[in-house]
This record gives sequence, structure tokens and C-alpha cells, in this order.
Amino acid sequence: MKNMNSASFFPNLSLFGKRDSQISCKGDGDQMSTIYGKLRCPLCSMIIKRQDKVVLDMINTVIHYECYHTYTSEKTLLPIKDEGSFRKMVATYEFFWG
Repeated sequence: MKNMNSASFFPNLSLFGKRDSQISCKGDGDQMSTIYGKLRCPLCSMIIKRQDKVVLDMINTVIHYECYHTYTSEKTLLPIKDEGSFRKMVATYEFFWG
């Protein structure tokens, strides 16, 4: 059975009715901070935005789709586990939820 989440039914809501801006992860200490706007692509160092197309590799590294495919023409990177929008990755994988 396919894993269904609230993002499938309500495009503006995800993770148990929270808006994307409310999704947070553990920051330094006990303070909660949102993951959006803080994660950077390891290849280009640009901040990954929620609408950006990304790949998730086998060790859960988030990389811009274009950066991954541009870089792999020169060198070999780890295999892709999943790809799609960053918003989809955050909604799909629990390790982003904190």
C-alpha cells in the first residue's frame, strides 16, 4: 500500500495539517527552527528552496537536481535514492521532521 500523507490531499498543507512554514527541526539547544532557508546544496552552496527540484542520495544528502547531474558528468557521486521538490522530500522523510 502506498504511503499517503496530508500533502497528497491538501497541497498547501503537509505533515499533520502544518503549513510548510511551520515544519521545523531541532536547532542548537532546545530552540526549534524551520529547515526551509537553512539547508544548502553541497555542490553550489546555494540555499535550497522548498520548490527547488532536488535529489536525495543514499546517505540522505540533499543536492539540487541540476548540480547533481552537472557534477556527475565529471565525477561519480552516490546513487540517487529519490528525487522531486524539496517540499516533497520534507513531507516524505521523517528525518526532516525533527
